[in-house]
Amino acid sequence: ASSPEQDPAQTELEADVHLSAMTPGQDPAQKQAAKTELEVDAADAEMGVDCAWARKTAVAHLPGLLSLDEIAELHRVAAQVQSEAASEYRGGADAGRAWRVIYLQTDGEFGRLLPALHAKLRRAAVEADSKESWGLLPPLRHDEWAVRCVEYHRMGRSGGLPDRGHYDCGSLVTIDVMLTRPGVDHEGGLFCTREADGTDIAHPFEQGDALAFVSHKPHCVSPLVRGTRQVLVVEFWRGEARTCPHRCSLPGPGACDLTLRNVARRHETELEDALFSVMDLPLLEAAMAALKSESDS
Repeated sequence: ASSPEQDPAQTELEADVHLSAMTPGQDPAQKQAAKTELEVDAADAEMGVDCAWARKTAVAHLPGLLSLDEIAELHRVAAQVQSEAASEYRGGADAGRAWRVIYLQTDGEFGRLLPALHAKLRRAAVEADSKESWGLLPPLRHDEWAVRCVEYHRMGRSGGLPDRGHYDCGSLVTIDVMLTRPGVDHEGGLFCTREADGTDIAHPFEQGDALAFVSHKPHCVSPLVRGTRQVLVVEFWRGEARTCPHRCSLPGPGACDLTLRNVARRHETELEDALFSVMDLPLLEAAMAALKSESDS
């Protein structure tokens, strides 16, 4: 089912809210990437993805998509991939670090370490598209769409995505997989979608279950009131598979220039700048002069 053309004015009004979710201390390159979302959203309109149409589409519930063993493997890979350079912190009252996202696609680790799971999630996207008659993936060749990002979310108390207009601009299909046990490991954190009539619908899903939906369908997550909520979020887009440590806004061709190495280097520079900004330079110079004098004597 093809969607009608997107209204440019609507495109601007319904821009993605990733930028608003970012914390003040976040990597400048990631902030810049988020600022390009309006441009990506304009590209969505050219591809025929219509936000009004997306609100009318159904969410596909995929029960038991992942086994407990597969979830355990995901946790293992997340522990292996995690680093500050491959992470992003979003919102919350706990010093802004209640919600951590680790980008498992970094350096191609997800596809390399979990190839079977990668293939399963891709098949799930195709099956959901077919079941719900979205018509987003069949027109494309196998190599025309790929994983944009694989996000391992760990949300603590007060974490949540309150903006009911949020959607994943620039992507085609998004899959959320619940990794923890709602009601046992956490309370709150309910996934909801905004429908065409303006109402919100909750979509409860259990550990191992997945929700697949058109990326442009608005969705939100209620605040977490207890425990820790862990979810895997995979976005598929019309573009090249990305291995950069963020949610890339460059579908290709060519590699994104954001790498773990240059992100780590930027973090080091920011730390050095911060240290020097609080130093008493005259006092430091006096101390160094005293040390030199003592050494000469």
